[in-house]
Amino acid sequence: MVALFKCPVCFTVFVQANKLQQHIFAVHGQEDKIYDCSQCPQKFFFQTELQNHTLSQHAQ
Repeated sequence: MVALFKCPVCFTVFVQANKLQQHIFAVHGQEDKIYDCSQCPQKFFFQTELQNHTLSQHAQ
């Protein structure tokens, strides 16, 4: 089963998370709500994505 990523603003569905992030940035202009990882250069549009990333990539 393929994971789907839904835009929380307009509910457009994407197969890839990065395509959703590009869509949000381009269409909804939420560049001011970017969450930076403090341990690597990655950036996220949603705080929950940052939390998941931190747990999966930087957990001790």
